[in-house]
Amino acid sequence: MTIGEFIVCKVMGIRDPVAHRRYWKLMTVCAANCERITVNAAKGIQFDASPKNTRDVSEAEFQAVYALATERMQIAMDLASNIGQRRGDLLTIRIKDCTDEGILIHQGKTKAVVLVAWSPELRKTEKRALALKPDVPREFLLRTETGAGYTKSGFGANWQRLMKKALTPGVTSKRFKFHDLRAKAATEKAEQGTDKDAQDLLGHANARTTGGYIRRRKPTRATPIR
Repeated sequence: MTIGEFIVCKVMGIRDPVAHRRYWKLMTVCAANCERITVNAAKGIQFDASPKNTRDVSEAEFQAVYALATERMQIAMDLASNIGQRRGDLLTIRIKDCTDEGILIHQGKTKAVVLVAWSPELRKTEKRALALKPDVPREFLLRTETGAGYTKSGFGANWQRLMKKALTPGVTSKRFKFHDLRAKAATEKAEQGTDKDAQDLLGHANARTTGGYIRRRKPTRATPIR
């Protein structure tokens, strides 16, 4: 790491070595594009690829954290682990998106529209969410105590508080991201059916993308040659 990199990262409070170089590269590229500097100091910086996330949240671990969560966070966890959508897409589900056929998900990242059909468990989660007070405003399925929708930072703060509470003996020894529940859903859907079923649920256009979310908990079965 250069002295310049070190100073920037100390100021920004960045500790991860990979993030050091990524942030420095981003800063210099942006500066060059804005013509603040004439030479891209990040050119040629080498860094490893981002480590693959292999966090596999077990059902026992999920239930232990779930028991500590508020009702609103429990509903969010139920939705994430059941229908496997991104946090941002869950937070923007409007009550009008709950149709007779299922929940319409308008994916912000891919612009795909996924219709998740109703199941008894999903209906139960919907009913629990609709019962949350106050009734006004009543736009989003997941709502704060004021009745408004969650902001990304607001929801994130609630999740971090839950994780801090969960990092105690007997609950979980390692924190997990809310996004890891998307992998949990993909894994269980693939085990229940096929990888294609998991791909349809997550709304991926590419099966390889879905493969990155599926945690292979069971060994691949094979037969001998003779």
